[in-house]
Amino acid sequence: MKQNAAATKREITIDSDWITTAAMVVLLVTSGWIFIWEMRDLVSGNVAARESIADGLDGFLFFVFAFLFRPKYLKIALSMFGVGVEAAFVPGHPHASTHVQHAAATGGALLKQVALTIIFVAVIQWFRSVVHWNQFHEQGPDS
Repeated sequence: MKQNAAATKREITIDSDWITTAAMVVLLVTSGWIFIWEMRDLVSGNVAARESIADGLDGFLFFVFAFLFRPKYLKIALSMFGVGVEAAFVPGHPHASTHVQHAAATGGALLKQVALTIIFVAVIQWFRSVVHWNQFHEQGPDS
């Protein structure tokens, strides 16, 4: 018996341009990193109300980005992330009590966790739709 007569090889093909693929890899890594960072803060009780104007603009930008994407799950995830950012931002300005600020920041952190999970799953589904494993048989020299 000759085992090398017909060797089986597997090849990975990606049905997307390299810029989109690289952007999705960056999004996957970034969303995973932010998820871990936010979860660490949430578990340790280290969530804080945001007070700078830049944080308020960040929340607004997430709402703008929500309208730029077509898939509904990304619109929902980006809107939830924007609400999470704004929920931590708004109580800091009317000088609410620290309990209200902490409750709003915790609620915002939970919304951001759900939004990051949706984004993470969406990127994984995108990779599953564009990455294909092709299997082909090579003919040996004796054939």
